[in-house]
Amino acid sequence: MADGFIDVVETGIPTKSVDTTSLLVAAKTVQRERMVIAGAAATELADVQIADPTGLSIGLVVLPKVPSTGLPVAGTTPHDAAATTINPLLQGGYASAGPPVPVGSDGDAVRAWFLRSGAQVVDIAAQSLPFAVAGESSDGVIQGGKPVSVGGLARNTDRPVVGNGDAVRLVADLLGKLVTLPYTISANIIRGLATLTLASDVSIIAAPGAGLINYITSVSGSNTNVTTDVRVDIKDGTTTILSFFCAAGGGGFSHQMPVPLALTANTALQMALSGAVTDVRVSAQGYKSAA
Repeated sequence: MADGFIDVVETGIPTKSVDTTSLLVAAKTVQRERMVIAGAAATELADVQIADPTGLSIGLVVLPKVPSTGLPVAGTTPHDAAATTINPLLQGGYASAGPPVPVGSDGDAVRAWFLRSGAQVVDIAAQSLPFAVAGESSDGVIQGGKPVSVGGLARNTDRPVVGNGDAVRLVADLLGKLVTLPYTISANIIRGLATLTLASDVSIIAAPGAGLINYITSVSGSNTNVTTDVRVDIKDGTTTILSFFCAAGGGGFSHQMPVPLALTANTALQMALSGAVTDVRVSAQGYKSAA
């Protein structure tokens, strides 16, 4: 194999040649031609690495070699540096008003989902970790901004009853004062009254039922007998837990429990006199609960 040149005929002295390479094939000399600019260095012949050369391109047109790991892609500006270009690269995705069709399996390539307005969709429900919610100020520290307000349903009458287990709004009056009921819901409020004449147990509030407890919040009594003083014993079933003295001629007692008095589970509140008189009027209030 040998190199040779074919001169290009021009007016005057030729200044250009066709670079050739001779190759012997089956006893014939085959001339392979390649374009070269006279006086050009070898490295300049491989500088044009474009797929669509123009008339101003000089040199061999070659495709860049792609490494097995693919061509590296990098931005023009390092992290935490001022942007050096005017027009940033726009990133797009799949525009849809509804969720796109899921891909076939884990590990498949997938487009990002955008609304038709261009807003990117983030599926919070699919996150594996819960989102932490915290206020902007610590306990005991002066608020530095706007606190989150908690609202309710403003009413000047009772709201319609919802079903058991339904979600329900808090209720406030028309001035925003929250309406609350002490201790329990109204359906679990209990009360009872009786007239005592003997030194035997009388049920004032019945046993609430299996798994429930009577909580007593107040008791009262008044002796209508004009001559005989008497004591009233208040009992958890048959066990005396409180006693009050009632003087003759209208003496009595009225006691509010600073902490609701819990009876034994599924047990009645009973009262009894220390002796027979005619008569002592007693009453009690509270609520029933499972705990």
